[in-house]
Amino acid sequence: MATQRGWSGVLKLYGPVSLIILFSFLVAFQFIEPAPPDSVRIATGSTEGSYYAFAQQYAEALAREGIRLEVVATGGSVDNLQLLSDSQVDLAFIQGGVASIAQRQAFEALGSMYFEPLWLFHQTDLDLDRLPALRGLKVGIGGAGSGTAALVERLLSANRLNNRNTTLLAIGGAALPLRLRVVNSVPLSTSFLR
Repeated sequence: MATQRGWSGVLKLYGPVSLIILFSFLVAFQFIEPAPPDSVRIATGSTEGSYYAFAQQYAEALAREGIRLEVVATGGSVDNLQLLSDSQVDLAFIQGGVASIAQRQAFEALGSMYFEPLWLFHQTDLDLDRLPALRGLKVGIGGAGSGTAALVERLLSANRLNNRNTTLLAIGGAALPLRLRVVNSVPLSTSFLR
């Protein structure tokens, strides 16, 4: 009998307190955000590009804060968008104007880093003052998977240039193919020239 009264007293005293504590934990789990990750992956572009160099600098800065940034080299902005869509990376550098409307709605931009104009260089012996003048020539469009290639294809298409009337070559390394006359014209998307 004494044991029943003992358990009954314990339940009356600690039962409500236990339920309040349990309820508090359940509510807290609904509203408390998880801790930030200690490791993050970022898609950049080629190891020779500026996006990769920026990511290396971010990796050093984040390492000082105890966060490991894994830098993933890719073909460029188009590849970066795909990796982001497939959740294979957490962050990515994307060249302005590359993402479709659907892709822009699916992602959140953290900011714009700098103005990145698209330059078009051609052999000096050619008289080119407009894009349609490229018809029939060999045109480098940038590396496969790069934002430059995506932008150039869009610009050429708007000027009715395509593989049927112009030789379009997906090659990077703008200066060398032009010097070797592999192409008549090459694009370069950068905020500075060396």
